[in-house]
Amino acid sequence: MVQCNPTLSDLRVQCVSGSELYKVRPLFTPCSKYLVCSSGTNVLIYSVASGHLVATLSKHIDDVTGFCIHPINPFQLISCGRDNFLRFWDYTERKLLYSKNTNVAIFGVYASSKDYIVVLSNPTHPNPRRGFLRRLELEGRSLDADSLIAQHVYPNPDCVAFTSKPNLIAFIKLQRGSRSVCRLYVRNATDTERSDVLNVIVDGEVRCLATHPTSDCVAVGLSDGFIKLIHWASDKPAFSSCRWHSLSVAGLCFNRDGSHLLSVGVEAVLVKWDANDLYTRDYLPRLGAPLTHVVVSRCGRLRAVTATNDAVYIISSNSEVLRNVGGFARNFDPGLSALPLRPAALLYDPRTRSLVANGQPGCLQWLSVGRSVRCLFNLDITSQDYVSPSSLSQTVPLAQVCLASLQDRWLATVELQPLPDFPTPELRMKLWEFLDKEQKFSLNTVVEEPHGEFLVNSLNFRPIMTSSSAETPAMTSPSLATTGNDGNLRLWSLVSDPDDVTTSNFRLSMTSSASFHSLPAGPSCFSPCGIRLAVAYSNAVCLYTSDSLSLPDAPVYHPTQTPVVGLAVGADSLLTYCRTSAVFWRPGSPIATTTSNRSVTAAVYNATNDLYCVFTSKKDFYLISGSDFRPVFSLRNICDSPIVAAVFLPGSLNIYFLTESQRLYRVQHSVATDTDSETDTPSLPTETPLSNLLTLSKSQCIPKPPSSTPSDSILLPGFLSTSITILPPLTDIAPHFFASLLNESVPFTESSSIDSPTDSSDMPVNPGPVGTRSNTPNIIGYGEDVTIDQLDFDILDVLMEGIYKNHDD
Repeated sequence: MVQCNPTLSDLRVQCVSGSELYKVRPLFTPCSKYLVCSSGTNVLIYSVASGHLVATLSKHIDDVTGFCIHPINPFQLISCGRDNFLRFWDYTERKLLYSKNTNVAIFGVYASSKDYIVVLSNPTHPNPRRGFLRRLELEGRSLDADSLIAQHVYPNPDCVAFTSKPNLIAFIKLQRGSRSVCRLYVRNATDTERSDVLNVIVDGEVRCLATHPTSDCVAVGLSDGFIKLIHWASDKPAFSSCRWHSLSVAGLCFNRDGSHLLSVGVEAVLVKWDANDLYTRDYLPRLGAPLTHVVVSRCGRLRAVTATNDAVYIISSNSEVLRNVGGFARNFDPGLSALPLRPAALLYDPRTRSLVANGQPGCLQWLSVGRSVRCLFNLDITSQDYVSPSSLSQTVPLAQVCLASLQDRWLATVELQPLPDFPTPELRMKLWEFLDKEQKFSLNTVVEEPHGEFLVNSLNFRPIMTSSSAETPAMTSPSLATTGNDGNLRLWSLVSDPDDVTTSNFRLSMTSSASFHSLPAGPSCFSPCGIRLAVAYSNAVCLYTSDSLSLPDAPVYHPTQTPVVGLAVGADSLLTYCRTSAVFWRPGSPIATTTSNRSVTAAVYNATNDLYCVFTSKKDFYLISGSDFRPVFSLRNICDSPIVAAVFLPGSLNIYFLTESQRLYRVQHSVATDTDSETDTPSLPTETPLSNLLTLSKSQCIPKPPSSTPSDSILLPGFLSTSITILPPLTDIAPHFFASLLNESVPFTESSSIDSPTDSSDMPVNPGPVGTRSNTPNIIGYGEDVTIDQLDFDILDVLMEGIYKNHDD
């Protein structure tokens, strides 16, 4: 129980995921080890090797619209945004160097091969014809007077790019009087007279363009799915076109040598064209959601593709998806779905210490908890692929997971599939069992139409009951409750099925049901101990006993005549709420204890602290005591849109909630600092050599041999206090770091000491030889013949990311 009213300074609200990574084209760093993305007002830097978020650059006060690498210093990043600022970062040190106010909103920044950049700006009032291209000279920390390159430019950052020749930049202008006819210009950015190298008409609305890296060629993607290539090496430009996309081309990019052209669109397919033979192409299908951008790394071996479900896919040159960079996977464009995109639930899985929520349509995703959320794995519930529509105005019948509940190793889901020619959709309830041996969920039971042709309104597992009495056995078999518009409350349990020849001989079966005056059964909720079950029938709420579905007390009636839309059951209290009010009750009493006129959108109960967490339609947040129903503190306007789901982390006051705009927020209270360290580090689904190594080094106390070398005493502090740019090569310092973790002595030469660098300009000398195989620790999981020197580089890269992150902290 909270003993005092905390202040607002004791509460932290943070958006941890869901900020539309797909809106801005990503960028590989010159070393191809990091991927730069934008998320609202932040610039995010991800590791390509691991997919983890390694840095967040937060100084913009409005949405970030673009970024590029500094044309002179490859270790600096330039970002722009709608806040009128250009910001220069040292992304290796994660520090802001300086900023430049341009006094106008910037929609794109482009680095030349010389000592200047080009920005695409737009006045305060957006207009399709009011874009301006300006050249900004770079001299030290100052930006010289800008020079206008072109005006009335189409202000789409994907329609501007530098060509293979120095100083030549390609851009698009809309033809006067027509939005479907555009003009392609190629102009010298340093020419004060602004003479055109190329000026041609392109029939169609241009959505993106890409320039060839070695020849005079520009590829433009049109809204009708056509791709046109314009070769302008000769006096008369040559045109060629091709088409595969049925809808608009969203992104184009040439590979590093220009032999292939990559294109993406709404079809969720990455198309690889042969630049010399446009009739030859290859495909990477089933990427799960409409694609918006595609970029190629400077080394040429990696591609990055952004999708509207907020995923960024890292793809190899042989079209193999290596990993998914990003956090919370959003449901993409609501206009493509025939169903409202409501969340099935926001659940906490204690087995993996992770959150469970809707992912892409028909899937559930497991998310890590902490300061940065990442997707651990996905579970395909409906087993349906995304099929793009023939037009953006067409509605696609996508199957959705509308309800979900989790208990121990059991997962229950309800999926809804709309049918174009039928008024009622298909409903299907599935029970999944987690198999420890295979480390995956296996489908146990499928129930077609659990409430007939009527919709299912709620789905809840009964909490596991534990008993210390020998006469009262503990409940081990899972029990499930569902309610539907047919007016029935139904209990389901696992029963033995001798006719089942599969590995599991249990199936889900209905054991009992109840109803109340033939009213539709709405939301339901079990008490924390699982003894009582509350069910709402319109504005009446019945409190059943979970075993027999009997009513020991009379139903309670919400004061208003509007139906109850949500319930929360406490240890000795009950909360009911509708669109206009919320009411607290005591079990057995038909009289409301406390009534509030606030419109509540979501509420959850914390049994550990006896607290209700309540969210209102005005985006206000309240913590209310379950004993006297008084708020212990509140916070106003905590997010961007109304809250639709929330969950408490067990044993703490940490709360995660999901909004209508599909953003995931974290509320952490200072009282919960003891458990925060535990929830910030989720358990990994599988063991890795690195995790085994760190676990062994912490669990076993190996005596430290006396040594006069400084490796054991100053090696780790030297890592954390030394600038990244002057550290020795990774392959040289990794053996000493692993040796310090294992408390073993490895020869450390004086030339490799990094504990006290005197000047960043003095590059350290590479360490000497690492010793013999006998005193070099072996790596667990790689066998006795594999030493640190032979470790896979990806593991070392993940290790160094942790060092760099600690260095910043």
